[in-house]
Amino acid sequence: MNKMIKKIAIISDTHGLIQYIDDVFANEGNIDYLIHLGDYYSDMGLINAKYPGLKTYYIMGNHDMEWMEPKEAIFEILGVRIYATHGHLYNIKLGVNGLVKRAKEVNADIALYGHNHIQKCIYQDHVIVINPGSISEPREDNCLFSYTILEITDNEIIVKSKWGNYDSRGIGLEINTVKLVPHSDTWKEAFLKEKENLENILGNKVVQIEHVGSTSIPNMPAKPIIDIVVALDSIGSVEYAVKKLVANGYIYKGPIESTNDRYGFVKGIGNKREEHLYLTTLNSEVWYDYVLVRDYVTEHKEAFDAYLELKTTLSEKYADDRRKYTKSKFDFLEEMHRLSRKEYLGVDYKKRTSSL
Repeated sequence: MNKMIKKIAIISDTHGLIQYIDDVFANEGNIDYLIHLGDYYSDMGLINAKYPGLKTYYIMGNHDMEWMEPKEAIFEILGVRIYATHGHLYNIKLGVNGLVKRAKEVNADIALYGHNHIQKCIYQDHVIVINPGSISEPREDNCLFSYTILEITDNEIIVKSKWGNYDSRGIGLEINTVKLVPHSDTWKEAFLKEKENLENILGNKVVQIEHVGSTSIPNMPAKPIIDIVVALDSIGSVEYAVKKLVANGYIYKGPIESTNDRYGFVKGIGNKREEHLYLTTLNSEVWYDYVLVRDYVTEHKEAFDAYLELKTTLSEKYADDRRKYTKSKFDFLEEMHRLSRKEYLGVDYKKRTSSL
């Protein structure tokens, strides 16, 4: 007789960022249930659209609309009684005693909660207590995302705490350091995930998004930081974009050029930077600075070799001074700007100054 088994994925605190939900499904295969423990429960709409037919449960968190329900949920899977809540109503940051008490009141075998973005699994007073962490903003060291898999059979409960390491995608570098690493296919994958995330954040304000910089050039060793340039529908959309991006974890660095046609952001965890993002408009000088130079260096071996030699020399000289490393590449990149415009656009390039 085949043993009945149900696999439940438990997530919490998505906060509008679900780019790593694909990792959950890729890692776990068939999932029977998905439970969202609040804070942007509305992300379940996007998840359900990507994975139709999935059985789901959700509850509201403190960042959801407070007047909405449910604040808690009680359900059974293969005879196992589960109690789910976000956790803020029980002051879980001070301990789980109140949560366990409530779980016992409703005769639950398992109590699920989120709220503090920290994974946990303990057995207290005959109740299995689980916090899956956060799929978007985990607070464990070196953690990119975290979730929990619960497997229930006819006679067994198995809890598996899961996470993605920050370094698993091969990106991220400490602030102000310079280190070139071999080119990695994971860089393109990281860009494509962030591209989807940016499209969700900025919506119809986006015209085009491109992966640029050395990580976008095949076979080019590079600092493991993903450079992205976003063309907005107009410079007038910058204020809207800044608010949305800051709310979703980007650090705004302000306008970079004196002409206010390039706006910079960085993103990372702790003292690491994993992404540089630039806002501009399509076919602006800034757009061409990034996109045409990327294509020119990719397609011209002599340019590729010269850039690699320069980067290698400068990375050894300025390993602890990224500003000098960047500044020392300026003249070479100006020449790449000139040559790429001449070849691809048939126009001469007027030298511009940069505050980088």
